[in-house]
Amino acid sequence: MKRILLIFCIIAITLPFGLGWIKYDKEPSFFGEQLTMGQTIHKFTWHRWFNDIIQKKVESSAVFNTGYHNFLIRFANELNYRILIQPKAVAIVSGKSGYLFDNSYIDEYTGRIYCGEEFLSKKIQYLKIVQDFLLKEKGISLIPVIEPGIASYNCDFLPMSAVCRVDGKTNYKTLKEVAKKSNIRILDLETFFSKKIKPSQYTIFPEKSLHWGPYGCYLAADTLYKFTAKTTNLSLPAIILDSVYISKTPTPSENEIERSMNLLTIRPHQNYNHVALRFDTTDKARPDALFIADSYALMYEDLLIPSNMFKDHTLWYYNTTVHPFNEGPNTIWVKSLNLKEEIEKRSIIFLMANELNYYRMYWNFVEKTMQIYGFDTIMDENYKAKNFIVNSKILFPQLLKYSNLHKIPFENALENMSQMVILAKRNSSNKWVTLFWSTYFTNRIFKDTGLLDQLNDMTEKNKTSLDIEVYKSSLWSYEQDIIKANYY
Repeated sequence: MKRILLIFCIIAITLPFGLGWIKYDKEPSFFGEQLTMGQTIHKFTWHRWFNDIIQKKVESSAVFNTGYHNFLIRFANELNYRILIQPKAVAIVSGKSGYLFDNSYIDEYTGRIYCGEEFLSKKIQYLKIVQDFLLKEKGISLIPVIEPGIASYNCDFLPMSAVCRVDGKTNYKTLKEVAKKSNIRILDLETFFSKKIKPSQYTIFPEKSLHWGPYGCYLAADTLYKFTAKTTNLSLPAIILDSVYISKTPTPSENEIERSMNLLTIRPHQNYNHVALRFDTTDKARPDALFIADSYALMYEDLLIPSNMFKDHTLWYYNTTVHPFNEGPNTIWVKSLNLKEEIEKRSIIFLMANELNYYRMYWNFVEKTMQIYGFDTIMDENYKAKNFIVNSKILFPQLLKYSNLHKIPFENALENMSQMVILAKRNSSNKWVTLFWSTYFTNRIFKDTGLLDQLNDMTEKNKTSLDIEVYKSSLWSYEQDIIKANYY
């Protein structure tokens, strides 16, 4: 009996590795350059051997490619979610009644990323300048839209950790107040959904989605185009809702959070509300339109709404790539286009941001438009520095993390960093400014194991120490990411 048990244990231990390595018949070995699914193992050198780099790389690849490893991870994810109600996906948290949320939406709803009244007031002020100029001088209607999100609409189901600021301030509340005072023409869909649609007999934001469902998307589009028709005095096509029906099969976005959690099973849901639409285009105006928007606008495309409403339309996804976009060689980048020509091709430009993006809404479209038409000289430098930070993939996440860790109001942390950005732009060689930014980037480098490996290699090549290579790299980052980087 003991012998059988021993044999079973040996098989149980060795079989996963054996199954995992069978695939290496068609893959390079551990000491090659590339392993399955992008796992990289550096070639053997004595430096890597004595610095324990080879061991760590081999261990991580062995774990990654173990035959039972994926199953065990998914099994653990299943137990954590179904029993402990703790999703293991990055930034995903469980709310009440089975609702799932992304922490980034909660950060906005609770005011954790509140940028301050001064910054948000300037944002609306500059938006109105561009809106008035385009209409008066170019005959172009600029339609800004504030869209809701999963946290604001499903706030009754938020987790207990979603604690709002004591003063109750959020980017949305301030933007709403400032917009009202400025008399800017802006569509506030968040208020529309929370005051006029909620509660609804049909699902607006599915419980395991980051986006509105098809019915919520239809309501948003119908409201948007009625607002646009009234604003522009154009008789636009009408969206006609033929029916709302129950489907057992979700659209890709309706259970996207749960699908991203790498579970063993996805539980069926019987209440996916889908819509059947048609469009009245007879004797209607169908102008050219440009959408500068986030992923919420992609659902308009899924329901074929823009193609029926406009003669021609284009989506600039996050004001970065031209839709349909990809990450391959055929990508069309907005920065490669002639912005002035592209603006003046259109009759209507929609600027659309959901609550995930209020703090950086419209992704520098307003600022760049002010620049090409000569209005950028009136922009406040402090605003430009703050706008630079909140749109930075390098600075913003670390600043938010620092703010939460030290319990500093985000607007205060933003103000402090903006002053350091301004000082760097004005006098990049100042020793105290250089020390601040070199320290900042050094801390980032030491958290990046891949970059540290590369710098370790450079010590061999340059006959230097790791500290020297890290310092040189921090200065390079300071130059590229702060000094030479454009404000917008």
